Amino acid sequence: VWIGEESSSPSHTIDGALDTTATLIAEGDGIHLYAEWDGTYLYVAAEGVGATSSLDHSILLGVELAPSASAPWAKAGTVASRKLFLGNEDSNNWCGWFNESEGVVTGDVQSASGAYLEGLVKLETYLGSPLPAGVYLAVGGYDSPDGGSLAAQAPAGNDDGNVDAAEYVYFPLTA
Repeated sequence: VWIGEESSSPSHTIDGALDTTATLIAEGDGIHLYAEWDGTYLYVAAEGVGATSSLDHSILLGVELAPSASAPWAKAGTVASRKLFLGNEDSNNWCGWFNESEGVVTGDVQSASGAYLEGLVKLETYLGSPLPAGVYLAVGGYDSPDGGSLAAQAPAGNDDGNVDAAEYVYFPLTA
């Protein structure tokens, strides 16, 4: 359900299957990160939890990558500061969007998990206007349950257990 939507509607179907128009923007450790921007909605996708063994997945979205913050969902390590993240639990395949305080967000977002973890977000709702020239994206696969270590990430990292600023990919917001 889209709250406060005007005349435009999302150009993606969020059903757990990768949209064929999405662009591969990063890969590492067997995980691929896809994105697409249509001028209003940011689409992100990565393999769903079924593609890895006992890993929870988080697609991280940042605007400024400092300072570092604790990894999402009480996982070990840190991530560069994130504005939003899309999480997918291995134990039950649940997925959803969270803000930087780890509160669940439901307005102007969609998510689904199947072969792929997919998400759609109306960026203006969470980043304000004017939008930044681009956002930073990364995906991490963390051992499940809480306290689990970073086991896989895209873009590929330096194996220090953190998703550092240099381990994000910059994604320009151009229509």
